[in-house]
Amino acid sequence: MLNGNVLIIDDEPSLRHTLTRLIQSAGFQVTALADGQDALSTLEKLTFDLVFLDIHLPGVNGLDILRTIRKVSPQLPVILLTGNATLQSALEAIRLGATDYLLKPIDPEVLVARTRIILQEQALERRRREIEEQITALQAELQALNHTETSALPQSSIPNPEERFIKRGGLI
Repeated sequence: MLNGNVLIIDDEPSLRHTLTRLIQSAGFQVTALADGQDALSTLEKLTFDLVFLDIHLPGVNGLDILRTIRKVSPQLPVILLTGNATLQSALEAIRLGATDYLLKPIDPEVLVARTRIILQEQALERRRREIEEQITALQAELQALNHTETSALPQSSIPNPEERFIKRGGLI
């Protein structure tokens, strides 16, 4: 089973509660907030694997929050939610690096499926980076061992050809 810490930012209490229940029932941890400013301060303190973000929030625009997230955590997947989709907001979301753009009302199966897919992709990417780091460390260790073996050998243990054979000469 996948692990994942999901942040939901939406000012509609019923939708926030429904999203929370759906994602928790799929086995993920959820933090749900109604306010954009609270979300920004929470993002500074905690680590999340996925963010669901309403575009229209009181006080601060969801796209502004997305800009801030991209500055702080460029790799953090963010799925934008909106009930009033416009071509302009969709294009801006794509330009800012939104992972997806879902229209309200949201199909529960789509929501859970997207959550699983994104968190699985993140887990695979994390594992790939871990393996690359291990390979780099092992290559450095191998080079160090090869250097140690080479420098530990005597410089030349083979005598030159004139010294290799018994010399014949007069017996005394």
